Amino acid sequence: MKIGLLPLSSGSDKRDLELKFISDIKNFLKDKNIESFEYSDKENFDFVFFLVVTGGSEKNFLKIKDNIKPPYIFIANKYNNSLPATIEINAYLEGKGRVFLWDKKSEKKDLIRTLNVLKIKDEFKEKRFGLIGNPSHWLISSAPDFKVVKEKFGIKVESYPVEKFIEKVNEISENDKKIEKIIEEIKKKATKLLNIDDNDIKRALRAYVAMDRLIKENEWDLISMECFKIIEPLDTTGCLALSLLTSEGLISGCEGDIPSTITMYLMKKISGKSPFMGNIAWIDREGEKTLDLILAHCTVPLSIVNNYLLTTHFETGKGVGIKGFFNKEIGTLVRIGGKNLDKIYFSRCKIVDNLKDDNMCRTQILLKTNKDSEYFLKRPLGNHHIFVQGDYQDELKLISEIFNLEPFSSSKMF
Repeated sequence: MKIGLLPLSSGSDKRDLELKFISDIKNFLKDKNIESFEYSDKENFDFVFFLVVTGGSEKNFLKIKDNIKPPYIFIANKYNNSLPATIEINAYLEGKGRVFLWDKKSEKKDLIRTLNVLKIKDEFKEKRFGLIGNPSHWLISSAPDFKVVKEKFGIKVESYPVEKFIEKVNEISENDKKIEKIIEEIKKKATKLLNIDDNDIKRALRAYVAMDRLIKENEWDLISMECFKIIEPLDTTGCLALSLLTSEGLISGCEGDIPSTITMYLMKKISGKSPFMGNIAWIDREGEKTLDLILAHCTVPLSIVNNYLLTTHFETGKGVGIKGFFNKEIGTLVRIGGKNLDKIYFSRCKIVDNLKDDNMCRTQILLKTNKDSEYFLKRPLGNHHIFVQGDYQDELKLISEIFNLEPFSSSKMF
């Protein structure tokens, strides 16, 4: 990542102040292993930071702003009316700029957090997305052209026939040493096995071992699978395999859903935590101030739940599904979508309960969010949405600017 540092001051007589500010920021970025140079319109930069050196520099911003793509990031110091000028500029931008106060430690921590988000654009480039099979036929709004994925995010989608995957699984013995080791660990941590036995778990783990090998062989960075295509020929489901891989840090999405899997990958990069992909199973919009919704699926990363039991897959009654139970905590609900992957939804939410309805997918969390039924019922980006523990709205606002995504967001605090 290459950062351009563009000083704003009231005149050439302030050059010494400019050079001092540039030097301070360059040293700060160098410690974070980030390249930075004084801005020149003859060079290409990934991002530009405006260093507001003095007051009276507002018109200089107007002269240059059209040459700089958002996000607009400003660093103000304590002296020479730097902050007043920054406030005036941000008022002109209707608050769309990001302002950091240079001499405050807390602000420097926020700047580091922002830098980590900015790095994501670079980290997406040339990543390889392994798609086993195709997007499931019901995902009529979640099967973008591979070229769009490459152009928008720099991620290359690579197809792998589900028939070949099934062959790979059939080559693996249920007595494989890796399976024997993992099954004991899984059972030890599970609170209960319901309507399944060791043989069911072993069959599910064969799919995990096959996926793990394919990922290493093909050097994939994230994967998704047309899960339902393997159920009949293998007499199992992919739920446990996808759960284990995502828990290990390799993002693995369900049903060949490309936008949702990319959203999972994004949230892993932002938060460092494993995300949960689920169906919007139900919405309760009777309340005037909040919206309750149920997010449910038969797989969830084992690493993010407080405890879990293993049972069958909901729709088919086969294989191994996971009924995970979360702590009641704040999270973020998010989804990238649109035909050209140019839109994003995100909202702060709170887990208020873990449900146990036999007529829904196994892991079920009741989330309280803003009253956004208009989005879910009139302007949704797709069925699957991603939940991650923690509030990452600010990072996602920045991501929206970096990747030019149109946001539909809500920000009510709990």
